[in-house]
Amino acid sequence: MTGIAITRTKALYTAETSLINGNYPQYANFIPSFLDKVSTGYRYTCENMYTELFDKEETAFLKELAQKEGRNAVIIASGTSEWAGSSRLMANVEPDFTIKIPFYMLINILSGKIANKLGWTDYLTTDATACISGYKALFEAELLLRNDIADRVLVVGIDDQVNAMVIELFGMLDASLSEADEKKGLKPSSFDEVNHGFRLGHGVGYVLLENEKSLKESGNKPIAYVEKTVLGMEKLDNPFGQSPDGVGYKKVILDVLEKSNISQKDISFIKTHGTGSKSNSISESKAIRECFGEDFIATSYKSEIGHTLGANAIVELDIALKDAKNGFVRGIKNRTKEDHQFLSYDKPMDVKNILCLGSGMGNVYAASIIKVV
Repeated sequence: MTGIAITRTKALYTAETSLINGNYPQYANFIPSFLDKVSTGYRYTCENMYTELFDKEETAFLKELAQKEGRNAVIIASGTSEWAGSSRLMANVEPDFTIKIPFYMLINILSGKIANKLGWTDYLTTDATACISGYKALFEAELLLRNDIADRVLVVGIDDQVNAMVIELFGMLDASLSEADEKKGLKPSSFDEVNHGFRLGHGVGYVLLENEKSLKESGNKPIAYVEKTVLGMEKLDNPFGQSPDGVGYKKVILDVLEKSNISQKDISFIKTHGTGSKSNSISESKAIRECFGEDFIATSYKSEIGHTLGANAIVELDIALKDAKNGFVRGIKNRTKEDHQFLSYDKPMDVKNILCLGSGMGNVYAASIIKVV
């Protein structure tokens, strides 16, 4: 199978943390410039995120590309269809929305603003499939490019995830680490016997995908190829949970390997969803071991940069590709034991193929195979 060319990526994320107080006090990975001179994440405007992502250099590049022969598509992966407005309806949350711009409440309105700013106005759609929004967008991008609907697709991952509603939700579910947990010495990590859980995090990014026609027009050089993206579900009564037998992950892993005609031995490393929640660590690790045996290398980035929810697939793809270019795969932060499979250390590597996994509330799963040039 000939993959879809990735010619450019960019992402913004941070390891910096700040404490959010409220009903469920917890630390989050805040990008200071997104906060608009205030101290809490749910008071920043979303416009700060995409303005910084599409700075003058990126905007000029993409506007020039939009003028070339071919049809331009934009897909915005947000993870949620609105911008924290429903937080107002929660009786036990009293966030200050004074600098929230109502115009940006709906993701489709913000999406139209981004598309028009960049001049990419042939096709626009949005996706809000929980934490697999970015994978869903890659899946749709492949359909557009392979069916001659678009010649180049800009997939943008952006989310207002550090807000009162999300903090309240994950706090109630005991998924994100609380301030009390961290005072006990626990740190965010994945697949570890001691440390677990995640901090919410700021993140925004984009990936540029092009077909052969666009490559000839643009002159851009592929840095990688999306060989295949698949989506799947599992049967489970709890829409917040994950089956401990790993059936959801196993389904998409086997499906993407078969459809890409790439075998387990050809996967350089697995970029796990790796939230570090106890249920995910059990489910994802079981699926990986059943599909790969003991011959695999896996990592996760969320313990370092926070959980960026709807933006995570795009942000983490950018990290994986940049690390691959630099000849290594990074280890999972805050592991308490040496581990050569779920890596506890940075490992030098000539990366060929990356298996990227994701899951989202509602019992949805996704997998992508990325071939590195």
